Amino acid sequence: MIDIDDDQIIVQDAAGIEILGYRAEKTVKAGLFQIPYLAQGMGDRLLAREAWPIATVRIQAARGLFRLQPGDPFVLNSERYGIYGSVYRVTGVTEENIESGAIEVTAELDVRYLSRRPASISLPVVNTPAAAAEVEVLSSVRVMELPYALQNDEKVRIITMAGRQTGSETGYYVYMSLDGDTYARIGQVEMFATAGRLAAAYSNDTFEIDDYAGMTVTIATDANMLESISRAQMFGEMNLAVLGDEIISFQTIVPAGVGVYDLTGVMRGRYDSERTAHAADEAFFYLGSTGTGVFTLSEFIVGATRYFKFVPYTAKRAGDISEAAAISLTISGRSRKPYRPVNLTVNDAGINPQYAGDIVLAWHPRLRTEGAGINDADTVTDAAPTWEGYFRVKVYVSDVLVRTVDGIDAATWTYTEAMNQTDNGALADSVVFSLTNYRTVSGIEYESAATLLTVRKEMI
Repeated sequence: MIDIDDDQIIVQDAAGIEILGYRAEKTVKAGLFQIPYLAQGMGDRLLAREAWPIATVRIQAARGLFRLQPGDPFVLNSERYGIYGSVYRVTGVTEENIESGAIEVTAELDVRYLSRRPASISLPVVNTPAAAAEVEVLSSVRVMELPYALQNDEKVRIITMAGRQTGSETGYYVYMSLDGDTYARIGQVEMFATAGRLAAAYSNDTFEIDDYAGMTVTIATDANMLESISRAQMFGEMNLAVLGDEIISFQTIVPAGVGVYDLTGVMRGRYDSERTAHAADEAFFYLGSTGTGVFTLSEFIVGATRYFKFVPYTAKRAGDISEAAAISLTISGRSRKPYRPVNLTVNDAGINPQYAGDIVLAWHPRLRTEGAGINDADTVTDAAPTWEGYFRVKVYVSDVLVRTVDGIDAATWTYTEAMNQTDNGALADSVVFSLTNYRTVSGIEYESAATLLTVRKEMI
């Protein structure tokens, strides 16, 4: 109906009868509308916007595939989120960078295309642990500290990773405990990582960029988040993944069966991680750009152990925190640790070195902000002798630590013949050297992983 005198109309939400059990009405101003069907048409449009949640989505796409501009409509179908045939209208397009060609698209649900008929809709239950019912415990979960290169500062941050258990989960709450008994919620993550398992063992005896052996993973859900990229993109932060404690990136993904995928062009030991051997069934997490949570709290104290639980939720229910497995993490200050020195040589030999007198060690320091494959594949390590903090050499003979030297402020050190005889009574048949880079910040020492090299006495 229309009230000409007051320029008002009463619009009725027919769907409210089915959802709420009664008819909801609202009076709206219809200034200058005097033809009933025009006024009612305006009322319908206002009702659509008032009665429906105007959902907003943010997606990543390739520039060459997504050519729509702000204002253009498109149909969105997503099996992952249960969206079928919904019409969205582009509200913004942002390009990541010129090199990658990836763009971020934001879009809003277009209410003009929504049905005006009552629909079977269930109001969601508030997502709190008190509403626990029919939500399975997450089995693929991981917490780790972020390395320096992924944040470019030295704050202690943790990253959470979790894979969907059933495929219906829409997010998870993150809880933390100081003692493993009492938990407090520190945030929530609204998307899941793609999680999988190694289908077969993956050796550490590969090239640093593995174009030959590759690895095979099994992925139950969200495998569509992974895609092949260019070689240049692989050197950046695209297609990063965590395999055990090793950070890798990969160039190509190829289906190899139902839920099975071959990854090739694997760049190993990224950032401060080490290339290691991995057994079959090792956990695999694809970092991507949206499926993880990053947290920083004053309670992240170096040397302290913190406990975490992930509680999943769906559109209607949340899981039970008592059923979630606790994950412990001892804070090490990973973002403050120097990188492991590389290319350790003895008397200019790096493979099967031997000695007859003095043993001269030499190595290449690494800075976290420089070097090929750290941030820019086209930037090589500066030839100037620069490093962070100092170096430490430990000398082992027959698995016994016989000497430790701290405070080395050079990229070379000599284990003299006199030291050798003092430590061992005679020249040792075999000596193992352990080299690390360390620095002290606010009274706390941060030490890199060690580089090891064995040297044997020459046979006369």
